[in-house]
Amino acid sequence: MVRPSFPHRSALTCHVGIAAQPIGPVVFYAGFTRAFLDQPDPARASHDLLRQVVHAVDAISVGKRIVIIDGVGYPAVGSICGVSNADIAAALQPISVLLVGKKGVGDAVDSFNLNATYFSSRHVRVLGGIFNRLPAHGYYSLDQCKAAVTTYFAKMSNLDGYKAYGFVPELDPTTSAISPPDEWHAIVHAMMQHVDVRGIVADASAQATRKRRRFGILHDDQYDDMTMHSAEPIELDTFKKPRNELTIQWKAAAQAAARHMGAPSSA
Repeated sequence: MVRPSFPHRSALTCHVGIAAQPIGPVVFYAGFTRAFLDQPDPARASHDLLRQVVHAVDAISVGKRIVIIDGVGYPAVGSICGVSNADIAAALQPISVLLVGKKGVGDAVDSFNLNATYFSSRHVRVLGGIFNRLPAHGYYSLDQCKAAVTTYFAKMSNLDGYKAYGFVPELDPTTSAISPPDEWHAIVHAMMQHVDVRGIVADASAQATRKRRRFGILHDDQYDDMTMHSAEPIELDTFKKPRNELTIQWKAAAQAAARHMGAPSSA
């Protein structure tokens, strides 16, 4: 399955009436990480960034039964600033993670286990995976890989409870030449045909949900008789903002310093 480009993903959510925030509150640009490390208290800066993410998720979650939070790259992306995918998931506990994996057999399973382990180290629950862009024919065809990988999850992964929820084919290359609405329809059709969407929703809903007081601290008596099996969520108001906030006010200076040191320009 060819993932829609960023503009198309944003247009897709508008087209089908899904509330979305196409760009999150934390945006990396040239010079961001080095400027972050120059903060007088990077740990406090990390918590401020996490708080911004939690607030954004809280805001878009109002009145919703299901919220999908799109990760970036591999699990550790952003770890230099304390905002890796796993750090963000831990801050949003309880949450369920679904990994989108590779085609193939050995590489697909090995990569899944590596990525799942990183989330597990942060006490984040991983449901399982969807394996993407499998060819229709050949030794690594969808049918052959599905049979082998499904066998692995049934026999070897039962202790962790991971599941293989689907195997998505590579779409016809001509799909990219059609209109965006037709491309979106093809992608949705492939997902519904090849992925156990109902199973994902059912397994994710089995995880207790946390009610957050808007922009405040959630206390123990505000949990609905839930048992926490993971790291405690961050208390949103216990960390003061860093003395030098990571804001647009000094973005230009950080980018200029990065260019002076030879960094490529960024949008």
